[in-house]
Amino acid sequence: MDYHEGIPLGIYNKDKHEMVIYNHLEFTILNHKIGDSYRIVGLEVEPYSFGPGADRHLMPETQKAMNRIPQILVPGQDIEFSYDIKIKESSVAWDHRMDHYNKISSHYEQVYHM
Repeated sequence: MDYHEGIPLGIYNKDKHEMVIYNHLEFTILNHKIGDSYRIVGLEVEPYSFGPGADRHLMPETQKAMNRIPQILVPGQDIEFSYDIKIKESSVAWDHRMDHYNKISSHYEQVYHM
């Protein structure tokens, strides 16, 4: 998985001259068990675009497999937003919870030649 700073709001389709908006966020809370308790060691957010009429109770992977149309940004049109929350046990120890930020730093150094 790639880590990036921030959550994108959408993407512009140059061929169709339209803006696809990400109107569904899937949050994954990563926790690490220590004895009888858990500590949160990470948070991942995956954006998706679900067009009108999408069954939001289906997992995003299922939505993609069904080739659902994305939500196009149209002035004056209402957009439905939604989210899912998953909790996943992680092998990342509390001491190493910040290590993924090193990956983000190297990405920016490559992109912006720092």
